[in-house]
Amino acid sequence: MEVRYNSTKQAKESEIQDLWSVIGTDNLENNNFLGILGDTDEHKKIIEFLCSVIPNLIDSDIIQLCLLANLIVEYNYLNNQLEKLKEDLQIYIKTMKIKNEVATKIDAISRNYGLTPSTRSKVTPIFKDEEEVE
Repeated sequence: MEVRYNSTKQAKESEIQDLWSVIGTDNLENNNFLGILGDTDEHKKIIEFLCSVIPNLIDSDIIQLCLLANLIVEYNYLNNQLEKLKEDLQIYIKTMKIKNEVATKIDAISRNYGLTPSTRSKVTPIFKDEEEVE
């Protein structure tokens, strides 16, 4: 039974490695975010951070990465606005509701990429062959 599990796991890892090779990472490596990413320094810093902490990124991840970065910038903006809106309770509550919706979306995408303590253990790093790196 153990042998079958390992061979199934190895086959799955091989298929994932093949998929990685087919899709590629050219756009990510060249910081080509297809016009989806916002054009501020904050966007660039966040996408750089995300690319450095999320393993196994390939070009098909660009849309989700940009969406996550854009949502984080939006969250920060809403946070700053909340400080200014404390005097008007009705607008404050509406803004807080929007901020919570944005936070929920950020959390969902973060979970998909294994960026939370509860999902981190589900991430399986895939390494390129040394021949490809050279």
